[in-house]
Amino acid sequence: MPGVTNWLRDAGEQGVLLGVASSSPSEWVLGNLRRLSVSDSFTAISCAGPRIPGKPAPDLYLRTCAALGVPPEAALAVEDSPNGIRAAKLAGLLCIAVPNKLTSDMDLSQADLVIPSLADCTFEEAVGRLAADQRLRAQGRT
Repeated sequence: MPGVTNWLRDAGEQGVLLGVASSSPSEWVLGNLRRLSVSDSFTAISCAGPRIPGKPAPDLYLRTCAALGVPPEAALAVEDSPNGIRAAKLAGLLCIAVPNKLTSDMDLSQADLVIPSLADCTFEEAVGRLAADQRLRAQGRT
């Protein structure tokens, strides 16, 4: 996705631990992360399997947060589908939705923030917008 390498770099520079929670098989996920030369960006990778249900179940996010040593309420998911958003929210994470070609016409409104592309803003800008939205919600303004 456009902008993803900048987000990975920026998050890493800020000391953010990164993980992958994917419903895809681990061979496919790991192969693609290596092919794209981003596998070293991630501290934890959780994939669905025989005893690990895929999304929209929250298990993948809960496993990833546990592997990172981060409580779900302190974590942020970046998702591209309604099932992914549901999994993140059920696990207790905040969620930014970034639609792809296949999900651009789907309802992603359950996310805490929707942005059209990772290239539209920096990681820091998106986190700032999300924090501002959360403050407004807490104050009952949205």
